[in-house]
Amino acid sequence: MGGFEALYRGRPVNFAARIAERWQREPTGVQDAVTSYSCGQNHLFPGYADHSMDTRKYALMNEYDGCDLEDIFAGSECHTSQGDCYAVRSSVPCPVTRPETEMFSDALTHELCLIHGIGPATAGRLRSQGHTTIDSLTRHHRFGEQARSLADLFEAEDWDALGRLVSLRFRPSHPHQLLFSLLCRPDDLLYFDIETMGLFSRPIILFATGRVRGGMMHITQYLLREIGEEPAAISMVLDEISDDGTALVTYNGKAFDVPYLRDRAAYYGMASLPKPSHFDLLHPSRSRWRSHFTDCRLATIEEQALGIFRDDDLPGKYVPAYYAAYLRSKNPGPLVPIVDHNRQDVVSLARLYERLLEGCREEYASEG
Repeated sequence: MGGFEALYRGRPVNFAARIAERWQREPTGVQDAVTSYSCGQNHLFPGYADHSMDTRKYALMNEYDGCDLEDIFAGSECHTSQGDCYAVRSSVPCPVTRPETEMFSDALTHELCLIHGIGPATAGRLRSQGHTTIDSLTRHHRFGEQARSLADLFEAEDWDALGRLVSLRFRPSHPHQLLFSLLCRPDDLLYFDIETMGLFSRPIILFATGRVRGGMMHITQYLLREIGEEPAAISMVLDEISDDGTALVTYNGKAFDVPYLRDRAAYYGMASLPKPSHFDLLHPSRSRWRSHFTDCRLATIEEQALGIFRDDDLPGKYVPAYYAAYLRSKNPGPLVPIVDHNRQDVVSLARLYERLLEGCREEYASEG
């Protein structure tokens, strides 16, 4: 994740929709984008050129000359109502430990700021008076009615209602938001990342999904052998997201990956995207590390918080040129670093998720 796409992460979604509508009026838009990249042009950033990675690209083409894509990437062909696509499958060790669910419910029952009219200062005064839980406020002359309603929600385990309340009362970066993921089974968490040909409305050429089971992350990457396979790949991803209980885990996916996927599905007239629970790790990462690190890009978090150092990683901004070289030559060599980069992104998501939960556990332990 990064490069061209990073420039527009965080822009309003209606900006993407306007571009998508324009491309729908121009059926040749996708092919034009491929042609422009294949010719080394960049109409969105005139004059942009960076050939520092050319040597590596041509070395890969020499190394894999005469090879077929299927010979390099272990996987299988997927057949859908939208056509065929290719799924690259791999597994890597990835044990993810999580706090017990009891920590989540205990943290919420002690969160006095869930009650309207109670901010941090008021909560501090109430705690000094012995009101340390929602239940302890049920007889309070001012907050008792709200506290009793909340106590009923906890008794009924109405986590949906409590989740809506947390979203209203706290920012997306607050640890309480991430703790709701503890209500999901570990293998219901779907780690998700995409690689694209550039900005919004350009094709998605690689989709990665990963689930952790039995200490292993099982990764599926839907790789486009040609641009025409994008609808089939989107269809496969939508099926995964639609599985009962599935919750997405992304890095800036609420602003970029999911809106981008939604727009590409709409471009092809496909069904609307399902709306599962979504835990975007960018927000809690910013809250935790923005004052410690120079930036909160995933690559920075990997190195400085997780101790993950990528060897020969392909920066996201080079993905369009490398993929265009593959389209032009049908030599799969330039795809190798794209697939490796995308795979590491989803593995890093699981590692980051675990590290953020560890931080939550440490924070609540110190408060207790």
